[in-house]
Amino acid sequence: MNLYHIITALSLILPIPIGTYMGKDFLGIDFPLFMGLVIQAIVGNIILLYVRGYEHDKLKQIFIGYFLFFGGLSGSYLAGKSSWLWFYWELTTLGAFFIYSGQGYSIKAIRSLIALFLGSGISMVLIAAWVFLPEGTVGYTFLLGGVLIKAAFSTAHIWLPEAHSGPPAHGSAAYSGLLINLPLLLFVRYVMPHWNEIGLATYLIPIAGIGVFFGGVSAFFSSDVKKALAYSTIENSNFMWLCLFLVGLWIGNSDPGLDNIGRSFLILFYITIIHHALSKTFQFLSVGYLCKIGNSTWIDELKGVGRLSGISASLLGVGAFSFSLLPGSTGFISEATLLYLNSLIIDLPTTSSIFVLPAIVFIIFGLAMGSAAHLRIYLPLSLSVPNPSRSLSVAEGSLNPMITLSLRMLGGLIFLLPLSLPLYVYYIPGIAEWVPEYLKVWVIHLTVFSAISVLFFLSIMLFKWMHRIKKRRLWDCGSDYAGSELSIRSSVISEPLFLSSGRYFHYKDGVSKVDDLILRTLSFSLNLGKLWIDRVESGSLPQYLSFSAVSLLISSLGIYVLKVYL
Repeated sequence: MNLYHIITALSLILPIPIGTYMGKDFLGIDFPLFMGLVIQAIVGNIILLYVRGYEHDKLKQIFIGYFLFFGGLSGSYLAGKSSWLWFYWELTTLGAFFIYSGQGYSIKAIRSLIALFLGSGISMVLIAAWVFLPEGTVGYTFLLGGVLIKAAFSTAHIWLPEAHSGPPAHGSAAYSGLLINLPLLLFVRYVMPHWNEIGLATYLIPIAGIGVFFGGVSAFFSSDVKKALAYSTIENSNFMWLCLFLVGLWIGNSDPGLDNIGRSFLILFYITIIHHALSKTFQFLSVGYLCKIGNSTWIDELKGVGRLSGISASLLGVGAFSFSLLPGSTGFISEATLLYLNSLIIDLPTTSSIFVLPAIVFIIFGLAMGSAAHLRIYLPLSLSVPNPSRSLSVAEGSLNPMITLSLRMLGGLIFLLPLSLPLYVYYIPGIAEWVPEYLKVWVIHLTVFSAISVLFFLSIMLFKWMHRIKKRRLWDCGSDYAGSELSIRSSVISEPLFLSSGRYFHYKDGVSKVDDLILRTLSFSLNLGKLWIDRVESGSLPQYLSFSAVSLLISSLGIYVLKVYL
């Protein structure tokens, strides 16, 4: 372990005592910030171990990049409403330049950096507006806009798939598993107390439900592995946004039933953000390594690479199993709790649930498609027969133990944290007082079921009491022929649903129609500037004067609106 690794690892741990020294109430109002720093310290250090096994050149620059990245995240958590916030906000993006240095700056990497800076830059402008505006609804609306863009909320997500197309595996894991958490937790800390004053719940709740649906469907039909995982991130992000919108809508309600459901959704949000941080980080690290050694990001070109990677199929599948709701995993805890809370929402009066029930339909379908998307990636990559002429970028047997160590650590957390869930809902300040009694009973039931499931899985692995395989068959061949020609393509899994749902959202080649439409609309809007240039460069004095008058009127109207609402 070199000095740069040690310094970067310490930069993940020190923000917690620094925040305590600054007077942050980590067990009270600042608990969301504490949650973000703890997740970052644990998952971030695992990512650093992975970096040592994944990268071989320019480790110094990469660790400097992560020092800037994690420093920016920590500073954003601790800065509060100050000018330091937008500085640290952009510092996270600056670190990406160094993080990419190990693999070089290819066309994909450059496009990824541009998308990352675009999403971060636009959100930073809105965050800066909140910092400089006085306390009030307008300021918090700007903050809301900034965090929605940064967390890839529905319709503001366009930058995220492209941002994940170019970085190394550990970079994507850090963006999706840690960076996405920052805007969500800042919302809990600063916007949620003023949520009902903003008055956008009735609009954003259905949009979040549609975002879950769109993310799940897009992940399922995408042909690019990294973009499929990026769309899965959009699905998870919108699901967490929906939880927070419902918390803000119902918590503190005069009706105790609604207040308790609002509190329950806050606990579900914390469970889900832990699940997303662990499982999505695992997916990007494991699948990203297969993409690296297979020299491709297309699912069908990577068939069977997992068999040649040196990583066991069971370990490669931990993240997919979690998203597929395997009992005992964090994903199972999250989505089982969602179904339980949905049963409570259905029993509410229509006036209290009218904005939520339509979103639930989209959510259930989107989450189901998202779960299937992870299996659609896992089965061909890890279990299909590899092409014998397949050439890898690394020699077989050269797997660095740091990679398997980091994956095992994440896999252990995915299945062990659910067993400790009762400790959080009963004893942890900042959470325990929020939990309704019926949810505590539900958590106990889930924990017992998860413990039984984990013991069952361990008994299979340790005691080998399953039947002995006398003749091993391949999952997708069904005969004695072991040729790679019979390996089932990923499209075989998705094509049965393409005509019913996929064709409305994706082209045959896996490109999203929705994102393509948004990009073409943006391109058309920007091209309108050519019309402006053609007009103002005509040399006609009356046209100059008319454009100046229109600009003055628009500016005056903007100043008037700000004066009225500020």
